[in-house]
Amino acid sequence: MLLKRGDRSEEVKAVQEKLKQLNFYAGGVDGIFGQNTDRAVRSFQASRGLLVDGVVGPQTNAALRKATGQKTAPSSPLKAPRGQNSVPPTHDSISACSHAAWSRYKSFKDCLLGSNNTGEHVFYGPGRGLFEQDKWVVSYGPGKLGRKTWAVKGGKTGPSLHCSSLTNLFLGYLLNYNDKWTHQGNMPDQMKMCLQDDGLHPLPQNKKIKYRGYGDNCMRLASNGDTAERWGIGGKFMHNRLDALEVWERRKELATFNIWAQSTKKGRSSKMKWDHHVGLFIYDHAEDRMWRLAADGYRGSGGAYSATPVQYREIDAAWSKQDAENKFYQIMRIIPDDEHGNFGLGSESLPMEVEE
Repeated sequence: MLLKRGDRSEEVKAVQEKLKQLNFYAGGVDGIFGQNTDRAVRSFQASRGLLVDGVVGPQTNAALRKATGQKTAPSSPLKAPRGQNSVPPTHDSISACSHAAWSRYKSFKDCLLGSNNTGEHVFYGPGRGLFEQDKWVVSYGPGKLGRKTWAVKGGKTGPSLHCSSLTNLFLGYLLNYNDKWTHQGNMPDQMKMCLQDDGLHPLPQNKKIKYRGYGDNCMRLASNGDTAERWGIGGKFMHNRLDALEVWERRKELATFNIWAQSTKKGRSSKMKWDHHVGLFIYDHAEDRMWRLAADGYRGSGGAYSATPVQYREIDAAWSKQDAENKFYQIMRIIPDDEHGNFGLGSESLPMEVEE
């Protein structure tokens, strides 16, 4: 059965309930397929890479069943401090992490930045996150440990990551991929990677090299239309793009951990540099605070890396308003494995360090 705008039925009510559970729909569960339900359906379709037509057919129904079956909402908000385990620090969102996952994130951040967040531990460069001998290691150079020198402005080198190496490392580390993790630097588009399953997939540009995706734990956050209206840009691709102002205004719909792909306006022209940079937004539902973590930097025409320290900063409404003047994002929410907000169930959580 196909459900579309104008329909009234118990089947529509069931769709509304699923969309509400997944935080796409905030209206009444009344069985009336109106404007709000249509918008929620389109947002959900965009989040799962489906045809965005507002019609609930077999594919959309199957995606709704899978999403609500895998990810059920936590039953109660946190009323205790962060030091306890297993209870999600949030309202009734499907996207909040447990205390154990939050502690694991802090270990990741401290490894990259130091416990005082100075950002002098890991730099923008050719290094990778590696998984070797039952631990995660940020290397100096690509592929293996021991590559201690690389072309850099100013001559200073150290353990390094480029932007997608950081986000790929974070996902593998958080989800405990461990031995099955793939660290190739020449990865596919990060957003596509977030929609692939954890089986082995060939790189489009070199089919001998395989990578694993994170699709079982990723869900796209679709735009509500505000960004396209502000920017005056139409087209179906804007269903998946939000400027920082929309992200900030809808921050409670974020997961604790969110991967972004950034598009940037080139100067005063209308041209865009599409999806050229990736990083993380971290949102603490309990404290209503948000941070940006990324390996910002560049590789010059001569091949030398900038060696910019990994960047970490708290963001707020003022930052979001300014950032929205020339950037917008695709957002992938990282969804926990269970109703308690845990990640990487069934695998051991192993430590991470930087190469000495």
